[in-house]
Amino acid sequence: MRGLLGTDLWVRAGNDNRRLRLGLAGRPGLYAALAAAAVGRVFGLDWGEVGRGLVKVSVDQRLAVRPGIGGRRVLDDSYNSSPASLAGALELLGQLPGRRVAILGDMLELGPIEAEAHREAGRLAAHVVNVLITVGERAALMAEAARAAGLSAVYPTSDPAEAAAIARAETRPGDWILVKASRGLRLERAVELLVG
Repeated sequence: MRGLLGTDLWVRAGNDNRRLRLGLAGRPGLYAALAAAAVGRVFGLDWGEVGRGLVKVSVDQRLAVRPGIGGRRVLDDSYNSSPASLAGALELLGQLPGRRVAILGDMLELGPIEAEAHREAGRLAAHVVNVLITVGERAALMAEAARAAGLSAVYPTSDPAEAAAIARAETRPGDWILVKASRGLRLERAVELLVG
């Protein structure tokens, strides 16, 4: 891992070991990159072509670092969320220096695991962030679980604009703000307010 600069990975195919660089930060894109490398090799790409392709990969609203208002730094992962991708984003946030704030919204379409997945996300966030701001009814379960895990700075909200206002009030220059939720929550509106 290279943190926000991307991900370094070693790939072994038979006796051939290669170091590849992925243009995405954190663990969430790692497995997709490995699958893409395998498909590329099956279709005749050499390792150089595979590597050049992977280093160029970037996805808007997926762990993108954006300069925020007043020297804050926004980690924009507002496009979608699942238990695994949220855990990966929190893992990356936890590696960053300084104070860490997360605006986390509902994870939709989880079926019977919905309540427990939101609670587990809250417990995980409590061990990574200094401040947790949640958006949505399901994310309120995250807030409850984070408080139960010992995090005192927890703010449940129902609106992206309110979440952004709280984040601005609770942060200072140099702080990191992760923004992540399922697409239906439209947390890109919070990102827009945080980056000006």
